[in-house]
Amino acid sequence: GSDAAVAGEVVDRVRATRAARMAAGSCSVTASFGVVTYAAVPLTRGEVLAAADAALYTAKRAGPGGAH
Repeated sequence: GSDAAVAGEVVDRVRATRAARMAAGSCSVTASFGVVTYAAVPLTRGEVLAAADAALYTAKRAGPGGAH
C-alpha cells in the first residue's frame, strides 16, 4: 500500500489499542495524530518535524481523535 495508507493503518491500530485499554479503566483519553509522508527525501529533519507538527495541529482543530 501507499505510505499514507500504511500510516493510516498504524493510527488505527494505536486508536484501537488505546480504546481497549481505556475501556478497562475509569479514565478517558483522546489522541490526535500528525503524519507526514513524502515522495522525495526532505532536505532536513526540521522540515519533516515542521510538516508533522502542522499536520498534528490540523488534526487537533478537527476535534478529538483526529488524524491528518
